[in-house]
Amino acid sequence: MNSLSIKGTFFASFAVMLALIGGLGLFTLSQLARITTLNHFTITYALPGVAVAGRVHSQVNDIRVTEAAELLNGDFVSDLSSGLFIASTKKLMLAELQAAQKSADTREKARILDDLAAQAARYFRADDELSDALRANRISDAKKLYTGELNDAYTQLCNLIDRFATQPDQAN
Repeated sequence: MNSLSIKGTFFASFAVMLALIGGLGLFTLSQLARITTLNHFTITYALPGVAVAGRVHSQVNDIRVTEAAELLNGDFVSDLSSGLFIASTKKLMLAELQAAQKSADTREKARILDDLAAQAARYFRADDELSDALRANRISDAKKLYTGELNDAYTQLCNLIDRFATQPDQAN
């Protein structure tokens, strides 16, 4: 390096640093791809119950938020989109629970899924009563349902979903 000028030394040092940073970036990307593969394996094979529980929890929460929006909205009769959304989300949730039931690998999971299906039916009946009260413009009844029976059913449903998610999967 003594024979190079200060300018040459500076550029050579910069080139070495650039090569090191580029190498570190390539290494990071390769490790990120590896983590993505491991994450997919974990969700698909090691912890499928957690993935199912996450999807069902999300669907229940979507329904709950839509119910709250219906309750706060003033125009119940013309708000058909929320009713259609709730109906389609219920179908998705039931399909998810049925698929999980078929793949339950322990008796405890099967029992929890049976309880989940029964509790989901209770929640859906309460939701239907809420929708009927809203369509009939019985706001005080709807508020009582939302904060009473529907809230209780929602809480119990979420507790069952959490219990299902914490059940260990059988080793494959």
